Amino acid sequence: MARKLWILTVLIALLVLGLRCTSEKWQPTNLALSTPWTADVTPENAWPEYPRPQLVREQWRNLNGLWDYAILPRETVRPQAWSGKILVPYPVESGLSGVGERVSAAEKLWYQREFKIPAEWRSQQILLNFEAVDWECIVWVNGREVGRHRGGYDPFTFDITAALTSAEKQKVLIAVSDPTEKGAQSRGNQISMPDSVGHSSVTGIWQTVWLEPVPKAFIHSLKIEPDIENEQIQLVVVGTTAASMLSAKVSVFANDSLVTERIIHPNWKQRIPIPQPHLWHPKDPFLYQLKICLENNGQIVDTVTSYFGMRQIELGKTQDQVTRILLNQKFEFQYGILDAGYWPDGIYTAPTDAAIQHDILMLKNFGFNMLRKKGKIEPRRFYYWCDQLGVLVWQDMPGSGRLGRRSAQSAMQYEYELRQLLLSRFNHPSIVMWTPFSNGAGQIDMGRMVSFVHSIDSTRLINGTGSDGFCGFGDIRESRYFPEPGKLVLTDSTAAVVGAFGGVEMTVNGHMFRVKNDRVNAAISDSTVWFRQYQELLKSLPPLIPLGLSGA
Repeated sequence: MARKLWILTVLIALLVLGLRCTSEKWQPTNLALSTPWTADVTPENAWPEYPRPQLVREQWRNLNGLWDYAILPRETVRPQAWSGKILVPYPVESGLSGVGERVSAAEKLWYQREFKIPAEWRSQQILLNFEAVDWECIVWVNGREVGRHRGGYDPFTFDITAALTSAEKQKVLIAVSDPTEKGAQSRGNQISMPDSVGHSSVTGIWQTVWLEPVPKAFIHSLKIEPDIENEQIQLVVVGTTAASMLSAKVSVFANDSLVTERIIHPNWKQRIPIPQPHLWHPKDPFLYQLKICLENNGQIVDTVTSYFGMRQIELGKTQDQVTRILLNQKFEFQYGILDAGYWPDGIYTAPTDAAIQHDILMLKNFGFNMLRKKGKIEPRRFYYWCDQLGVLVWQDMPGSGRLGRRSAQSAMQYEYELRQLLLSRFNHPSIVMWTPFSNGAGQIDMGRMVSFVHSIDSTRLINGTGSDGFCGFGDIRESRYFPEPGKLVLTDSTAAVVGAFGGVEMTVNGHMFRVKNDRVNAAISDSTVWFRQYQELLKSLPPLIPLGLSGA
């Protein structure tokens, strides 16, 4: 008995030591600032949450954690040695990655790790999913190239089934390059040498990497369009070619109670009744649950769960005959923050899911009901929390940082990434507006691009404001004034918003990411003075609302 206890004690000690050794290979580095969640990050719990909340399968495997990495000259074919460990999914420039190094346009960032395929998955197709990699990547599995991708913000998937072997462990290798401002790609506010306007650049994997088993006939995506006037949703269950021959059983729930059940055909838009719909609103962000079973003669082939909100966003005239933004057929003034989405410890990647939730809750506690996501597209879990907590989102397409015409090649790439934004975030009720060109950066034919957005998504508003102001297209007439909001331009066909105003800055010692900043000297250091100026600034906003202002 004593011998058994001794062996058990040794085994436990070795297990604890093994976990400790794993963690000791990684430590945050070069942290200019930490957050309350920095200490919660470890290699064992790096973003463990399911990354795709609107299309959930029970079986999946997270590949976040420690990977081998190397930063090598761009012409390098394969790494001969590794520089150390990087914590995925934090970008290599961030402190939480454990590396904290910048990758130049003349270099490539390489990743490598091993993974296992559960025995029960062997009869299925295996998908390797990337939520986002900035910017261009090539992926090999067991030495076989499985795919390439360009785009810093959109999720993408490779079917790696044919590259898998019978060995217990499989190996994935990734090469990433990112020209940042030396290229014409969409990059938002990223710049290699940050200044008072440009922010830190990111390279490589910055969102979750994960595996997923699927049958040959499976559900690829969903497209859900709420129709509150007719008490229904328009639903497309997008499936593989093999799924087109099957049927899909759709079940809608409200607070776990069955509302509607229908059998429909995949890849066709069909109406699902939602009687007496409970509308989604920032003050009441009610969400319906959705379960879809792909069936073959009564046998379940694939099952996914999702959710949706019954809400409508449109332009309409109020009693004063002014065209305004209407939410669920009523005027609701939209007041929010300009959100760049940067974190001092993870840069583009929030330290934890709880950190994102906290940020959105604080926004609501401050009295805002909206945020404008400028220069960045967030992970899908960010919009999930906006849906759950009730925050409206004006979503900008990140610009290229260049004003003026794009090349034909970069224009095609921009349209591809814009399309991916519209499709991958389509079902989030929180998103109510698209802006194709943030500040007009990288702007091309505005009229054609507004039509392009509308052809993919006619359910939301489109802000057609560009580098030269309103270009005559879209639903929104945006003005920008600093510091106070300025004059409105009202038309019958557009709603007036102030796209950005403010700029009352305060320095707080110990909370500055970069102390050497030209704008610091002009900022306020006394909180009482700052708050008084902020109050004075806001006094200029309410008088504009009865004159026709819809949001700011």
